[in-house]
Amino acid sequence: MPVAKDNGPGSSASPSTTAGPSSDGYDFTRRQADTAAAKKINLTLQDVPTGWAAASSSNDSTDSEQFAKQLNTCLGTPNAFGDPDRVSVDSPTFTYAVASIQSSVEFAHTTAEARRDLSLFKSAKMADCLKGALSAMVTAFAPGGQMSATDVQPLSVPPMADGSFALRMVFTISAQDGSKVPLYVDVIGFLADRAEVTGSFTNVAVPLPPQLEQKLMGVLLTRATGLSGSAGSA
Repeated sequence: MPVAKDNGPGSSASPSTTAGPSSDGYDFTRRQADTAAAKKINLTLQDVPTGWAAASSSNDSTDSEQFAKQLNTCLGTPNAFGDPDRVSVDSPTFTYAVASIQSSVEFAHTTAEARRDLSLFKSAKMADCLKGALSAMVTAFAPGGQMSATDVQPLSVPPMADGSFALRMVFTISAQDGSKVPLYVDVIGFLADRAEVTGSFTNVAVPLPPQLEQKLMGVLLTRATGLSGSAGSA
């Protein structure tokens, strides 16, 4: 399941372009169908409030690979995150002043894989592992120490689809005058059959309103559950 990519550390994973099937039978035809479905599920400019603007997603594959590697090592699951053989599609990053919103859709090859990913996000180790991986990435992203990862905590959200999770990542931005300002990144995700859908909501000083986050997650939920039946569980 993808994690926050656009704010602070992160980037999108690119699906493999190989035409041959993988060992579990996941082939080029299914990859194409999943890519089309992911694009239909993701948020668009029409979904966010008036006044928000769309920008292209950043894509630093080196940072993303290092982040996934450290997270996998901490969790003891070598290929759980950053699998290049999966379809993973990001929406544009939608911005308003210092706030931003982005969605991501990743398709596991099987429902069993998707459920394993969800169990990892809900595990007791995830918060500490995620904080460690984020701290390492922030150090590379802001080598002068202008930003640090300070906390990862669970959020309470209504259950969604085939299972869900919600985490709040808190960073501290150090200004030149010595003041410190928190940066909040709320990551909310759910499963819809094989689709692993996340929304990332970022703002400085205060979190984005939960009503806005839940409204946009509802948009993603409606689209994902409408498409999951045709995606197949395998």
